[in-house]
Amino acid sequence: MRRGPDNPLPVAVIGAGGRVGEYYLKALTAINAPVTAFDIDTERMTTIATQFSGIRVAQTMEEALAAAQIAYILTPDHIRTPALASLQTPNIQLTVIEKPLANNLEEARVLHSVAQTKGKKVIVGSTYRATPQFAEIKKGVEADEIGDVIKVRATYNHDLRQVKDDWRKVGEGQNFYYGAATHPVDMIMHIVGKRVVKVTATESRLDLLQGTDGFKRPELITITMLFKNGTIGEVSVNLVTPLPPGEHGTELEVEGTKGTYKAHNKKLPEKSDGEFLVYREGQDGWETRDVRPAYTINQLVATADAWAREDREDADNPNPFATIDQALDLAYVLDAAERSARSERTEHIVYQR
Repeated sequence: MRRGPDNPLPVAVIGAGGRVGEYYLKALTAINAPVTAFDIDTERMTTIATQFSGIRVAQTMEEALAAAQIAYILTPDHIRTPALASLQTPNIQLTVIEKPLANNLEEARVLHSVAQTKGKKVIVGSTYRATPQFAEIKKGVEADEIGDVIKVRATYNHDLRQVKDDWRKVGEGQNFYYGAATHPVDMIMHIVGKRVVKVTATESRLDLLQGTDGFKRPELITITMLFKNGTIGEVSVNLVTPLPPGEHGTELEVEGTKGTYKAHNKKLPEKSDGEFLVYREGQDGWETRDVRPAYTINQLVATADAWAREDREDADNPNPFATIDQALDLAYVLDAAERSARSERTEHIVYQR
C-alpha cells in the first residue's frame, strides 16, 4: 500500500544515541513516522526509548534496517559502515547521511559507487542550504537580483573547546575539513552553482584545541576557491572562537556586479532571527529583509519521505539538500583543500565518477 503524507514511510535511525540523533528523532516523531532506532550505546538507548515513547529500539543495526524503507545514518563522520550497509539493504529506498558523505575522498567515492551500482537514492544532510535566509539568497542569485556573482565569503565560527562530543577530539579525531569546513564550502558551492577548479588552503596549528590519545588538528582553516565561471569563494573556519552559548554558526556575504547580500544562519548583529541584508545598485543604504525562521531538519525529514515515495515533482532532485553527486563533488574540493594546506601550494581538482 502506498503511504501518503499523513502516513510516513517507516524509518531506521542508526546512531540515534548522540546529540544529532535526538534532533532527528524529534522531527520524525513529530510527523508520526514509524521509527526503529539503534545505537551501540545501549544505556543511552534505554534513555532514548523513555524520552521518545513511540519508537522501537533494535538490538542490532541489521534489525533496524530490515524494518525500514528510509535509513538515517547519524554516526560520527569517520564511521560510514552503516551507510554502506544501508545502500546494500534491498528494502531501503532512500538513505539519508548526516553530513559529510564521508571522512575522506576515498570513502566518499566508494559510497557513491555503491549507490550508483545499486540504484539507490541518497540525500546528504547539508542542512545549511535550507536555512531560510540562505535559501532566499540562493533564489535571489538565480533571479539575477545582484547581477553576476563575483565573490562569496563565509566564516564558520564554532568553539570546539566547549563541545562535548568526545569522539571529535580523541585519537586522530574529527577531520575538520569534512566535519567543519564542509558547512561553508558546501553553502558557497550551492549558491554559485558551478564546479570549483582549484583550491588554496592554509592552517593554523598552535595546539589551542586539546584532545586525547595523540589528537592533533588545526584550530583555524582558510580556503580560497576558484570556480569555473571565475567566481571566487573565500572560507574561514574558526574552531576556537569564543562566543556566547548557542551563537556559533556561519556568516555569509555574496557580492555581485549589481549588489550584495549579508546573512547569518542564526542572526546578524543587532538584527532579529530571520533577518538578512540586501544592497542593490542605486539604493541609499542596506535593505533589511525578513524570512520566517525554520528548523531545517524538519524540512529534511519531509523531503526525504516525499522523495522516497517519488511524490515530488522534481523526483530526481531533493533540492535544497545535496544529492550524492553534489556531496562527492564537495569531497573533491575538501580533499584538494587538505592537500593544499599540506603542500603549501594551489591544488587543481580532477573530478572522477
